[in-house]
Amino acid sequence: MSLVSEFRKSGTESQVEPVALSIYKRGKDCIIAKLTAFLDDSESILAIAVKNQVGTSEMVSLPVVVIDYAQRHDARWLYWRRDRYPLEMRRILLGKVRKEGYLQRDGEIYLPLASMEPVPWRQWEYAERVIHLDCEAEGKPDLNVPKQLALAFEGA
Repeated sequence: MSLVSEFRKSGTESQVEPVALSIYKRGKDCIIAKLTAFLDDSESILAIAVKNQVGTSEMVSLPVVVIDYAQRHDARWLYWRRDRYPLEMRRILLGKVRKEGYLQRDGEIYLPLASMEPVPWRQWEYAERVIHLDCEAEGKPDLNVPKQLALAFEGA
């Protein structure tokens, strides 16, 4: 069950509508990854872009909820891309992330970049819409779907 359709169907071919995946972390919403596709391909991918983030030179962490969401939406690959020079891109099958990485108490899998294969740097579709994956778990209102507001008073 998806909150909003992430796929536009035309005939038998489906195309990904790029979305940014957010979780509530350390008191704020954080964009963790994107469910998108490359500009020259329509296959759904889970994509992480880094530029100046601390601690991303040897390892990347990814919440399990993000991996699960991507797999439910037909993504087969996780791509990690460094968007500063020297440009670099790596990938791993999503099904191997749990085997190659380390699940920690924070609910994230820490994946050594060395476990990902280097691939040529490519551009992917830009995501304009955000999906908040774990709002309810953090006691924050779910921003994805409208809810009936409770009445301020009860009847007569």
